[in-house]
Amino acid sequence: MNHGKAELERSVITTSWGGGDIEVYDGGYGDTGWHGRTDCTDWNALWTSCDIIRVRLNTSYSKSASKWRSLGCHEFGHTGDLGHRSAGADTDDNSCMRVSIWPTHFDQHDLNAIKAGT
Repeated sequence: MNHGKAELERSVITTSWGGGDIEVYDGGYGDTGWHGRTDCTDWNALWTSCDIIRVRLNTSYSKSASKWRSLGCHEFGHTGDLGHRSAGADTDDNSCMRVSIWPTHFDQHDLNAIKAGT
């Protein structure tokens, strides 16, 4: 979680503790097929933006410290409105928004996308 928060702060987004906009949970959710999941638990009145985003990290799967950092980066990227990156859109394999290769940082493309969306 701390690494994901730090990666998000490399963008134009600032974060703080205790604001309640992003709720982070870790737990043994079982053999679900997912290691992390991010979703909206509270949409605004017009259903145009999310007021509370939930990040869940599934501890049922054993991972190295580096993979946990990658997962934190990836899930916090979703809170910054980033989607998954394909191999064709990340030819140097350095975005944590890729699945299955476990980079630990946002690349410049990710940072530019967050900036464009704010």
